[in-house]
Amino acid sequence: MSPQEVRRLGRFGPHLVAVSFLTVVFGFYGTLLPFGFLGILGGALIGLLWSLVVGFLASRLIRRDAWRARLANAPLFLGIIALGLMIGGGFMYASMMDAALSESSTTYAVLSALMQPAVPFYIALNSAMEMLLVALIVFWNWNTGPRRRALVLAGVAAYFATRIWTYLVFAETRLDISQQTLSAADVEWFKRTLATDFRIVLNLIANVCFILAAFVPVTPRPALRREMAGRERTASRWVPQPR
Repeated sequence: MSPQEVRRLGRFGPHLVAVSFLTVVFGFYGTLLPFGFLGILGGALIGLLWSLVVGFLASRLIRRDAWRARLANAPLFLGIIALGLMIGGGFMYASMMDAALSESSTTYAVLSALMQPAVPFYIALNSAMEMLLVALIVFWNWNTGPRRRALVLAGVAAYFATRIWTYLVFAETRLDISQQTLSAADVEWFKRTLATDFRIVLNLIANVCFILAAFVPVTPRPALRREMAGRERTASRWVPQPR
């Protein structure tokens, strides 16, 4: 990798990650609208524009050296809290619903009532993560050191996989059945998907990565510049020389 490519990665890398994440997620938002492909395309376009807005604002705020560590840590800690709530709630929800489904006296109306409070809980937490926290975690932790950045990106990748799995398999049907009294077919679908729902494992991986990243100190800007300069010198040695 040439020195110019190293500099470009440092400048545009977080934008590539944030744009990819938000464009895909907002595109999935569009599938919940009654506009077909146009809804998906419109959602993806909004996600692209929103990622550019968040990136612009994030880059403006991170210019102050005194704020770098605080800005890097703030969305990371909020993400850890949000994922922790989802993991804890997920264990409780799965155990509760498994017990309710195993009880023969449980009616469909009771199952429906048990489902309804969980929907706004997860929508609120995941919306905060999807629309703002993940992008800020990426933007404000990109130039904090290679170890911290690697852990953050691993956590973002695990959470991204969770969201794709959710929108492809669970989101639309669970949202529909949570708003009405369940039918026998709804209960069978819910039993089948509950038995194969391992998204909590991906959330746990994401949370562990974020927690480990929080323990890695933010590299001061002068030290980071020296490190990048060293990388550029190393990269330049590998550039083929003309004969």
